[in-house]
Amino acid sequence: GILGSGDRTVSYWAKQAQNDSGVIGQVVLGWGGNQCGPSGIATGFYCAYNTSLMGITFESNESSITVASNIPIDDNAWHHYAFVKNSNAVSTSQVLIYQDGVLLNTLLGEYLSWGTLNTTSTVPVTFGKRSFSCVADRFYNGSSDDIAIYNRALTESEIQSLYTSQCPSVSTPCTSLPSN
Repeated sequence: GILGSGDRTVSYWAKQAQNDSGVIGQVVLGWGGNQCGPSGIATGFYCAYNTSLMGITFESNESSITVASNIPIDDNAWHHYAFVKNSNAVSTSQVLIYQDGVLLNTLLGEYLSWGTLNTTSTVPVTFGKRSFSCVADRFYNGSSDDIAIYNRALTESEIQSLYTSQCPSVSTPCTSLPSN
């Protein structure tokens, strides 16, 4: 994954299992630091679901934000997600989260979101779980596809293009796209 404080975008398609409520931090993919406890430096980059709050979460070890989804996150349908960290984002709270091409900006919860975002190489890129030494593995209960990590901040129009021009390369057809 991308290290340090540089720009990046994580993009993927995911289908969360139905009736999977109450689980915090089901990580689809992530990498970076493995520290626990507030130090003021957010050293990980983890893209996750928070089915307790029914939202989409960006977390970085000791800090996180969860934003409201536009649809039920456990609807067992494919959705596109993008997490964007640009040069202006110095903390967890400034990472942009998109779902199906739309920026999600209704905050449901945050935890120490002031930490400086500076990803380290302690944990390699992992898919479907988060591994911290002080927290039990949190496994993702769903499917993911077409995962991409970019070394730049994609624009909103680029993210919308990814959403409208791609479908997961699986046997399940995509749901029809909204007209707007």
